[in-house]
Amino acid sequence: MQKKVFSPLLVVSSFLMSAPAWGYCSEPSFSSSAPNAPSSSSRPSVPYCLEEYRITGRPTCQSWEIDSYKSELRDYIEKLQRYANESIDFAKEAISFAKNAQAYSKCEATEAANRD
Repeated sequence: MQKKVFSPLLVVSSFLMSAPAWGYCSEPSFSSSAPNAPSSSSRPSVPYCLEEYRITGRPTCQSWEIDSYKSELRDYIEKLQRYANESIDFAKEAISFAKNAQAYSKCEATEAANRD
């Protein structure tokens, strides 16, 4: 005669599947903070020589002035792009938190309703 042997994992998992949902609803947490936007005061100013060009139609800028302005502008745009990416990540985390909060609320409501 052969003995039937039950795996402890099978026994535990079948118990958990049939057991009522006592007790533990995991409250969500949210520790992220919104990113800070680059200040508009850090936006590079257009060099005077370019402003003058708009008025007179004569270029008076030296190449180093234009190169410097382009470099500052690139840096500012990179900061804006980083801010946009960080904002998207923050929003995704906030959405995840909201979903977890909803699940927690449902779990707590179910627990409260099932208590005698």
